[in-house]
Amino acid sequence: MSYPADRIIQVNARISPAGLGFANFGSITVFAAAADVTGALVKNTRKTYLDIQEVAEDFPDTTETYKAAAAWLGGTPKGREITIWMTDGDDTTIAETLNKARDAYWWYWTAFTAPVLAVPASVKTIAAWCEQNASMMINNQTGAAVMNHTGDRGGCLVKVKQVPQSALQVADSIALRPQRAECRRWIRAGVGG
Repeated sequence: MSYPADRIIQVNARISPAGLGFANFGSITVFAAAADVTGALVKNTRKTYLDIQEVAEDFPDTTETYKAAAAWLGGTPKGREITIWMTDGDDTTIAETLNKARDAYWWYWTAFTAPVLAVPASVKTIAAWCEQNASMMINNQTGAAVMNHTGDRGGCLVKVKQVPQSALQVADSIALRPQRAECRRWIRAGVGG
C-alpha cells in the first residue's frame, strides 16, 4: 500500500559535526617533570608554547621538559605549538596526573620525559591510559633494553618501528642507527625471528 503524498511531513535537520570535526590531531601535551615545575609555574595547569624561546623562559635548556619541547618544535615537520602540563609531584600515580589533565582539556599526542619512560611499569600505565582515552603515546625507548636484540630477529622487526625518528633523545636515536641498519638488512633478506 502506498503512502499518500499529502501526509508527508518535511523535516529539515541541521547536523553539525561534533567532536572529531574540531579535533586537532597535531596537538601534543608534554607532561613536565615535577622537579621542573618551579617559580611562577602553577601545578595542575597547562601552558601552550609556540616556539622554543617561549619554552626557554620557563624551563632551562638542561631540563628534560625543555629537551622534549625542543624535539617537537624543532622536528620535521615542525609542530605549530606544544602544550606543557605542569605535573604535581604529589600525584600518587601517573594515571591521576593524566586524568587531571584530560579533565581540563583534550589533546591527541601524549609525551613524557625520558626518566618517566625509563620505568617499564610507567610506560605500561601510560599506554593503557592512552588506549582507553583515544590518545597516542610517544614511546621513546633508549638504552640496553632496546638495543638488546641479539638472537631475536623477529623482535627486532618491531623494535625498528618503536624507535621514532623524532626521538626525544636525539643522541640515543643516533646511537641506535647501527642496530636499526642491521634490522633493516634482516627485513630486506626476509629473515624472521
